[in-house]
Amino acid sequence: MEDRPQTQACLLGDRFGIADAYLYAVLSWLPRFEIDIALWPARHAYCQRMDARPSARAAHRAEETAAPAR
Repeated sequence: MEDRPQTQACLLGDRFGIADAYLYAVLSWLPRFEIDIALWPARHAYCQRMDARPSARAAHRAEETAAPAR
């Protein structure tokens, strides 16, 4: 992701797909391991684009609600 131009909104073009859902989920786990995604600007921008999707925000809320207490 860092080596190619960021000319498309999603991994495989302009349409959101299952690969986007999975990558976004995995990247959203990084803060749990104290990994700063901002170290990778393209991945960070990708996460920001995905965060802007209402369905992604709803999925995060559902995941947080269902997560066991730490």
